[in-house]
Amino acid sequence: MLVSLMPSNFDAKPTFRDRIGVTKIDTEMTFFCEAIFIKKKYKQEIMRIQDTDDPYAAAVLSNIFDDTNTLIQ
Repeated sequence: MLVSLMPSNFDAKPTFRDRIGVTKIDTEMTFFCEAIFIKKKYKQEIMRIQDTDDPYAAAVLSNIFDDTNTLIQ
């Protein structure tokens, strides 16, 4: 929709127009807060396995204890 400019006097106050096609969208994102419990005994075992240089153990641990992706899924 085109609207032509209206002529005005030299020192006149401007005529204000609404912005066409602009809308404000205001939403709030839901907040989630969850965790997965790990016993201290298991955490010590995990740390012991991580201290070794066994690549297979590291791969298995990363698949089993991938808590971030588990919670997201």
